[in-house]
Amino acid sequence: MNVDTEAEAVGWLDAIETDFAAGRRGAPTVAAHTSNAMRTLRMLYFLADTGVRIDGAPVRPPHAEALERRLAQVLALTFRVA
Repeated sequence: MNVDTEAEAVGWLDAIETDFAAGRRGAPTVAAHTSNAMRTLRMLYFLADTGVRIDGAPVRPPHAEALERRLAQVLALTFRVA
């Protein structure tokens, strides 16, 4: 996938943010699809930060810094606050 702009690199997270924001923050249970999305986004954050080793040196995705910032914003909605 070719990503030319930061907006393209992070825009797809808007729909996930909306889903997370509609959830029951602090609820004792989380829907399976939400839990799976959280885990996937955490792994994506890790890979954006460290890069993906395909053949040789690790390669970071286009606009990795913007992607990490946006992922952190979206994932912040899933943390429980006491």
